[in-house]
Amino acid sequence: MTLKVIDNDKGDIIVEVFGKEVRGWSYKDEAARRTKMLAAHEYAEGWHNALARMKERIDLRLNDWLCEMKPDYDDSIVGFNEAWDIVRNSFADAELTKG
Repeated sequence: MTLKVIDNDKGDIIVEVFGKEVRGWSYKDEAARRTKMLAAHEYAEGWHNALARMKERIDLRLNDWLCEMKPDYDDSIVGFNEAWDIVRNSFADAELTKG
């Protein structure tokens, strides 16, 4: 997973997930930088834990679906679409699609 805490050494700290900034902090001095860096790392850890739980949930749901498939099932495009529906529903269930 690409999750980064970046300090540009010019008063800004950002957290990136999959290359996109999801949160930022500004600081004026070294004491504030340390405090904000701690907050950024805690925020990033929360994202990491949430994404890991989501991945585990999707893995389990996809595995359950594959185990239920009958022999000779058309597992090409139909199976892919059904798998994608499971992923989409997992994100909807976790309310991660709300923007």
